Amino acid sequence: TLVGAAPDEVVVTGSTTANLHQLLATLFDPAAPRRVIVADELNFSSELHALHSHLLQRELDPARHLRLIRSRDGRTLDPADVIAAFTPEVQLAVLPAVQFVSGQLLDVARLTRAARERGVLIGWDCSHSIGAVPHAFDQDGADFAFWCHYKYLSAGPGAVGGLYLA
Repeated sequence: TLVGAAPDEVVVTGSTTANLHQLLATLFDPAAPRRVIVADELNFSSELHALHSHLLQRELDPARHLRLIRSRDGRTLDPADVIAAFTPEVQLAVLPAVQFVSGQLLDVARLTRAARERGVLIGWDCSHSIGAVPHAFDQDGADFAFWCHYKYLSAGPGAVGGLYLA
């Protein structure tokens, strides 16, 4: 109920970064013609490190295969810039539902729809939104999501994270 998904689509396990690695290992195909991952430059540094290291593990150069959406003001993302980043070479996108730098709430449904229309798998980092804003992953068509429980769900330090896989 918390994320708007069926019980068999949600797992409480691991940590945020480990769960992102597991999702990437499951969903990202390094042999596919589309081998670019899109994220944003304001995203939490551990998520960017996970994306970087995942590409290195797959013997792909992050300088070529990780595209970071730039912020125009250093605090928020322009939805038009996000959608423009979903180009034909992009296989997968990982974006925050809430931008931790500013608290900007991204339009998950709109951006998911735009990604899906362009053949891009899209996942959401909900570490700064889970428990603070409602989510509807199934309704919005999200491919995957991950989050922690120690912030707005008040589980405390060392608590396991969660993930969603459609």
